[in-house]
Amino acid sequence: MIRSRLLFLFVTLALLATAGLPAYTLGANTQAMPDWLEPRGISVLELVGQVPESYLQGTILSYGDGDGIAVYQSGVRDGNAVTVTATLYPRVTIPPWSNGAPLSSFGCLGQTPHFDHPGTMVPKSILRVYDASGADVTAQIYSMYLAHMDTRLPSGGPFQPLRYPQDHYSPVAGDLPLPLTQEGLIIPANSGCRVNILGHDYRVLTGVFTMEFEPTVRASVVGTQEATFQSYIGVGSVGIFTDLMNQLRSTYGDRHERIPLSVPAGADFFLLKFPPMPGDPYTDKEAPFRNADRPSAGTYRLSKNVSELSTDLVFSAAFPLHLAWRDADQSGSSEFLPVMWEPTDLAPPEYVIPAGVPYDPCFTTGNCSSSVLRQIYSAQMNLQIIYLQVNRMSADKQWVPLKMAGPSWYPAAAAPTRADDALNQPMPLMATLVGSSTHQIFLPYIIKDIANPSPSGCLCGYFDTTGRMLDVAQ
Repeated sequence: MIRSRLLFLFVTLALLATAGLPAYTLGANTQAMPDWLEPRGISVLELVGQVPESYLQGTILSYGDGDGIAVYQSGVRDGNAVTVTATLYPRVTIPPWSNGAPLSSFGCLGQTPHFDHPGTMVPKSILRVYDASGADVTAQIYSMYLAHMDTRLPSGGPFQPLRYPQDHYSPVAGDLPLPLTQEGLIIPANSGCRVNILGHDYRVLTGVFTMEFEPTVRASVVGTQEATFQSYIGVGSVGIFTDLMNQLRSTYGDRHERIPLSVPAGADFFLLKFPPMPGDPYTDKEAPFRNADRPSAGTYRLSKNVSELSTDLVFSAAFPLHLAWRDADQSGSSEFLPVMWEPTDLAPPEYVIPAGVPYDPCFTTGNCSSSVLRQIYSAQMNLQIIYLQVNRMSADKQWVPLKMAGPSWYPAAAAPTRADDALNQPMPLMATLVGSSTHQIFLPYIIKDIANPSPSGCLCGYFDTTGRMLDVAQ
């Protein structure tokens, strides 16, 4: 009898793999996942050692209003050891509690998801920081904020600036102790961070991040596309550059370009390399504008039929090429953001100040001369679309349905996970595999003996236990 059941089990598994039916596996050592997770980019870190350095150099790894940008310089993988060197462009503030001392704040390798902007989850790292002269200033680090999407649902919809929890590390009582060691600052797995140095105003720093994680994806470049673009002129908040934008709109009218995508065969993700904008619209709220001339990034999107736009992408990562989630402003009162299938165009970065145009104080006062306005209007910038084929390398992660919280979504008081559902179900040897694609299969003893095929009919992401998304099935 036992042999007959095992034979039936293996025959059914073979049919399941052949048919491509979705199989969500929950074994004894498998972490319970929510019913869905929000999508996130595949970090450039995952591409180190696979994609040629020339494509990665200059990509913007992270961007935040209060912590500037981190730009990829170089990286190397040796087995599971990964080292990434990044140029950090901090922001400076003078908090009320600092007795007039400046606080320099910079980001790290992960990207925090704000509003409807997706982020990235990155592995634990150890950071050493160097100033422009090459001096090691790691010991000057005072505190750190750490964001973590992990495998959590958001705390609110796409119009909330912060939708995932943050931890605060500092010498202040009640905060977590700062993990600053002789090796450097230990940064746990995160979806973005803000590291603070008290008493110094740094404009440029170099960060060396060392990590230990196994290769999780196999990525190759299947094509590239070069394009030029110009500055954005139109509606939307541009912070302290609002008066400049009003000048440009009244002088030239609105423009928001589209770049048709030339997608090569086999490409399923794309990585955009684009220059920083030579100004920061958002960190400062009023004069003095200490950060107005510091480099930042800006929104780019996938587009279809000109008017359809995806959610804001503000940094460089591998994003799905054949689908995107609609911008929250175009989603009405939907519970989840609608999916836009097969985008046809790229809406380039919405920069009010083009790269290469020197900063001018008139950008914040709105009294720029006609020659400055003409320089902004006429400037051309270059970008590169890198088309990737990405394949997951391990079969021990989990497929989870992908959704993005919409304007009317709110967190349930006690939303059950798939593991909770399993505890309330009868426990036969195998769940029924007929009809609904949400049926589950429970094989705690032989799960490692089979591959984890892409589920059919499910828009799903492939997640590890830290919340890194490594593939997409549709």
